[in-house]
Amino acid sequence: MVKVTKSVSIEIEKDGQKITLNADEIKDIRRQLDAAIREKGKQIQARLKVKQKAKMRSSAHAVTVYHMSDEKKKEIINNVNKKLSGTPKTLSALLDGVSYVPNYLPIIRKMVESQQNVAKKQIGKRILYYIKDKSA
Repeated sequence: MVKVTKSVSIEIEKDGQKITLNADEIKDIRRQLDAAIREKGKQIQARLKVKQKAKMRSSAHAVTVYHMSDEKKKEIINNVNKKLSGTPKTLSALLDGVSYVPNYLPIIRKMVESQQNVAKKQIGKRILYYIKDKSA
């Protein structure tokens, strides 16, 4: 009867020193290296997430201010006031017929919302503007 067993060993020799590793020791070293690599990867991922969050926070605070001439503001407000009615309309519908730069939309929105006779209601993502009832 012949018995076959797995037997693997590694011999490393350098500068007169000799190390012999058997299969169990190799598995143990491999397991430890895998764990160390995974832990290092988690640390790197954590650092990247912190950097990305910091980048997002800093970009959120960096608000670009756009300046619009008084004439343009008057033209836009006059056009919006002409189109305002009791039926709710989106800002883009109110701005139809007047030229504007899309970067000015936050300023235009503030101008429209700051008027006392204008009410707004939100339906889903859209904000609709209309004239407030004078009786209320």
